Amino acid sequence: MSETTKTVESTDSTTKFCRDCGEQIQEAAEICPNCGIRQEGVSTAVTERLTDQYSVAVWAVSVVAAALSFPIGLVVPGYLYLKASNGTGIEQSGWETWTAVLLGVIGIAAVELGGKRAAKLLWGVVGALFGLGILAGIAVLVGV
Repeated sequence: MSETTKTVESTDSTTKFCRDCGEQIQEAAEICPNCGIRQEGVSTAVTERLTDQYSVAVWAVSVVAAALSFPIGLVVPGYLYLKASNGTGIEQSGWETWTAVLLGVIGIAAVELGGKRAAKLLWGVVGALFGLGILAGIAVLVGV
């Protein structure tokens, strides 16, 4: 079938022509299967709000994780700066290095295996444990 014949064909009420390549496609098609160009006039509106997809428990865990991880993000660089300014940065233990590496690997695995929701929950637990570890370390340093 030649290109000129293709343009003369009658269109069904459920089909339309692609705005880029001219291929006849379904009326409701969002993307042309021939060229991959997104079609205009197709509604892509989201019918539910983004906040409706998470439960209150997930929001609560996310808030707690954020509340714990923000100070941790300030304390850890401060601790490393303090060690560097005292000249003891070279004596950094392997535990500190491996803890940072393993927490990063755990975070990446959580996102890949469980999606965003599982990653938020896991980071909430890891953040809480890490926060408790920092508080315990401060208590030991102060001598409480």
